[in-house]
Amino acid sequence: MKKLHLIFMLLVAFLVVSCTKDKTTTPTTTPEKTCLVQKILYSDGRSDAFTYDSKNRLIKTVITQDTLTSQTDISYNGNIVTNSSGGGMPFSVTYLNAKGFADSSVINFQGIIEIKTVNTFNSSGLLISQSTKGMQFGQAVNDLYTFEYVGENRSKETFTDGTNTFSTVYEYYLDKKNNSKKSQEAQYFENANANLVKKTTTSKGDITNYSYEFNSDGFETKRIQTFSGTPPETFTSVYTWSCK
Repeated sequence: MKKLHLIFMLLVAFLVVSCTKDKTTTPTTTPEKTCLVQKILYSDGRSDAFTYDSKNRLIKTVITQDTLTSQTDISYNGNIVTNSSGGGMPFSVTYLNAKGFADSSVINFQGIIEIKTVNTFNSSGLLISQSTKGMQFGQAVNDLYTFEYVGENRSKETFTDGTNTFSTVYEYYLDKKNNSKKSQEAQYFENANANLVKKTTTSKGDITNYSYEFNSDGFETKRIQTFSGTPPETFTSVYTWSCK
């Protein structure tokens, strides 16, 4: 399973006060706009497109790579979320907690992938462990991720499958808000970071640096990942936003 672990865009609310000599009026607040990531175009030619409902819940994703397109439809029934392949047979079910995050999920895809993931959150609602067990492509899966935080930002992620252990340490731009927080949480049903990631360092010594471009409203429009190596490699993600 892909573990991504981002998104919230809130615009400033303006307080409008109108006063007259003979009458006192009550200040009114302009409703906040919600901005969500509508599309991401990657430098390898792949793109992800997202559709949300009136409650800002993700209801469809479309992934395009070259001439291939994959669509996932998402439906909601109380705390149960069902993913289906392009309007076809359901292949995963997620069970949400009171905060709207995933307590657990089950993927059963035509006998190819049969796994269950169980998440554990702390009292602040931050994901601290994620255990996945089952079968995938004929191989047993027994994966465990554990997460550490500094404030609302994930500072370290450790993976083990019982044989191998691998960790990643994260650094952040503390002056740059993660505007994609709400979109990431809608996609993955787990908490996303409050700030934009600046650098990651793995236990193997791999280093990735991140830089960003922004629009006039301060939302990130491009993320540039530079991977360590000789020569270093660069991968870009271009964001399109939808506000309402």
